[in-house]
This record gives sequence, C-alpha cells and structure tokens, in this order.
Amino acid sequence: MSAGIIFVGGKLMLFEQALQLPEVTSLVEQLEKGGALSLHGLDGAAKPFAIALTALAADRPMVVLAASVRQQELFYSELSALASQSPRKLEPHSLPEFELSPGENQPPDLEMMSDILSTLLALRKGGSASALRIVITTEKAELQPLPDPKTLNAMIRRARVGERVEMEKMMRELADLGYENLSRLSEKPSVPGASGTGAIMGETTLGRVVSDRGQFVRRGGILDLFPFQGEHPLRLEFNGDEIESIRVFDPVGQNSIHTLAEATWVGLDLSSFCKEGSGLSDYLADESLIWREPENSDGAVRIQIGKREPKDESRELEWEMFGHDFLAPTVTDTVLREQRWSLLLRHWRDWSAANWRIRVFCNNEGEERRLREMLAEEGVERNTAWLRGRLTHGFCWPRAGLVLLSDAEIFGRYQTLSLGRLQQRMARARATRPDGFWPICRGRLGGACAARYWTVPGRAQGECFRMRTGSANA
Repeated sequence: MSAGIIFVGGKLMLFEQALQLPEVTSLVEQLEKGGALSLHGLDGAAKPFAIALTALAADRPMVVLAASVRQQELFYSELSALASQSPRKLEPHSLPEFELSPGENQPPDLEMMSDILSTLLALRKGGSASALRIVITTEKAELQPLPDPKTLNAMIRRARVGERVEMEKMMRELADLGYENLSRLSEKPSVPGASGTGAIMGETTLGRVVSDRGQFVRRGGILDLFPFQGEHPLRLEFNGDEIESIRVFDPVGQNSIHTLAEATWVGLDLSSFCKEGSGLSDYLADESLIWREPENSDGAVRIQIGKREPKDESRELEWEMFGHDFLAPTVTDTVLREQRWSLLLRHWRDWSAANWRIRVFCNNEGEERRLREMLAEEGVERNTAWLRGRLTHGFCWPRAGLVLLSDAEIFGRYQTLSLGRLQQRMARARATRPDGFWPICRGRLGGACAARYWTVPGRAQGECFRMRTGSANA
C-alpha cells in the first residue's frame, strides 16, 4: 500500500479531510442563516463530488436540478461511483422527465417508471439516521405531475418471511396493481420461420419466466414477481400459506443473488401520472437542500435550504476545483498520446511532491493492473490509492490537496455515459441466451399484455417477430 493513505472503517478517506476545510464549513454556516448561496469556481467534472460533499457537510437530503437530461445522467452515474467511498451512506436517485398522453394506448417506458417509483418510495420513507438521499432531476421533471403520496401508499404491498397469506389472494392483488400474469400465457408458442429444435420456445424461455418489470408467474409453491420499481425480480417460496423464503434473483441466469427478510413492491397506475396538483415538492422534506445548476457552464451554482424561493439576494462563495483540461481531448495519434502521457506524469510528480492525495477510479481490475504497472515503471505511484467504479472525469482541488482521476480520461477512451440499466440487461441477455432470442420492446400498458417482440441475431435492425398472447406472427 502506498505511503500516506488512511483508511477508516475499511474505506479510503476520500471526503473526510475536505469536510474540515474552512470553505466547506463556511458554506454550511451561511446556508443555515437562511437565504440562497451562489457557489463559484466549480469545474463540471468536480460538481458530483461537490454535491456529495455539500450533502455530507450539511447533513441534509438534497435535490439537484440539473441543467439538462445529459447532465442529470452524468451526475447520477458519477455520484453512484463516489457514494461507495462516503463515510456515511449516500443514496443517489434519478427522477427523469417523462410524457404521458391521457387516453393514448402508448406503452410506458418501464425503465423510466422504475426510476420514478423507486425515487418516490425512497423519498416517502423520509429521513434516515444512516443514509442521505440525493435526488437528481431537471427543472422540467420537478414540475411534472406525480402520484400524490396517499395514492402511492395505497399501491404499496409488502411480504415478510414467516407471514401467512394465500398465494391466490396475492396473485389477485398483483393483477389489480397492474402486474401481468405470465401463468396465463400460452406455454409453448411457436416461432415463425424457424425449424428444428429452435422452432419451439419452451415455457422456461418465455411463458414461465419473468424477464420484465411488472410481471409475475406461479410455479407450484413458488411465486416469481418483478416489481415495477425493482432492479431484480423476487422469488417467494411458500409452504402451504406461509412464506418460507424471499430471494432476489437474476432474471437471465435464474441464479439467486441474496435473500430478504422482507420485500416491497408497488403498483403502476398511469392515470396518476397525468393528474395535475401533485409533484416532487409533495415528497420533499422542509429541510432538504436544493442545488440548482446554471443554464450556462460558466454560471454559479445556486444552493438553498427548503423549497421556497429566498427573498434575500444570494451570497457569494468560491471553491477552486479544476478539471484535468490536459486530459480532455481524446487522441488517436501515437505522438500526441506520448505527449499527453508525459504531461500527466509531470503533473503526477508535482502532486506527489506536494504530498497531495491522489485517488484513481478504475472500471475493472484489468485497467487498474495495467495502469499500476505503467506508473511503477515511472516511479510515480506515491500517495496514490485505487478505487473501483466507473468515473468519466476527475478533478484537482488544491485547497484540499486532493486529486481525482479516472482510467477513462487517462487512457482517453469511452468518455461517454455508461450504458443504461436496460441496455446492460440486454447485453447480458445477448451473451447468455442459448436460443438466440431476446425481447427488444414491450406492448404492455398498466399490466395488460398486448404483444411481445423478439429479434434474431444477424437480422436487419427493426426486423423482428411479433408474438401475441396465444399466437405468433412474423
């Protein structure tokens, strides 16, 4: 382990020293006095760290109003990586923009609905002694209609290990909440245009396996359900009318991930997303921090406590946090790559000589091993610690003696947002489905299954099979 690295409770001290800075304590003191605060000097790459640091220092939940959807997605991705190194549990949540037209039979984006529902459920719980919740959204999403808390509460269901409940009753409640009962789908639909063993997709491939949010299926004494707000489906095993176990499992490999003592799921009523009168403000605690991003990149961040707009003029404060501009351009020319690498090494030696803490986020073990070998050859790994996570950009904060770097910017590649969760699941499905078929879109509205679409590797984009309940049509 490199010299000068301090661990607390098994975690690197990424935030602790910064929390003691006068700039940070001054920000909290001024916020507590009321009114708004204009924070200057934040490079875009440093803002996710500054957001987490502000929430930790003020010890308050926070709502971040991003200037664009892209910035919202970037903040969520970066905060998710930084949260793993927080001295207190941080829970980033994303509340996306959406549009629903009442009366139009358009299927909802279930990934988007999942983000919204999971965020509202987290906010509904209120404050927590162990976790700080940070909701990242936009100005437009802040104003969009949402189910009021009373309506959401009526759609929540729970199950506990050892609880006695009739499975049939639970299945009826799931159907009432908008969940799709796969037990009623045809067991062995045929695929047009296929032949041999691939012509039949057995019940374990389609009709009897939950693969999308909002589905459930019974197999004897087992009930599988995929909550609308969940990342993974649940498997409830019954012994008569008693719940014997609850497991979270992988929908692709069907492998158990971990067990639960209690599980929660929520229904989806699209009409409640179209009624004016309730929104994000109904879920926010009065003591929440509001972080408002400027429309232009050179503007100041505006921070306040509470939902009401302060009457007083905002006070000014400046943190000098800089991005690594010399790493910004992605280069392919070999000579330019060598020049960039030499410049990075020069900075690295200066940081080490000043005894600054250098923290490097690597997406995987292979990238870390390669980078450590390159640095070891140059003899510049002093005061460097290695963290696991997908960070796109880092920054430098001279006052804190802190440098954050990422393998993405060092190697100058994949400096884009990480794959969305749906795309990640689809990528895993492509790699693991032996039959070569996977769903590419859904035709379900509020749990009523209208159609299934399946595609085959190698076919032209957009060319797919449309599979209706009980039949299959190309």
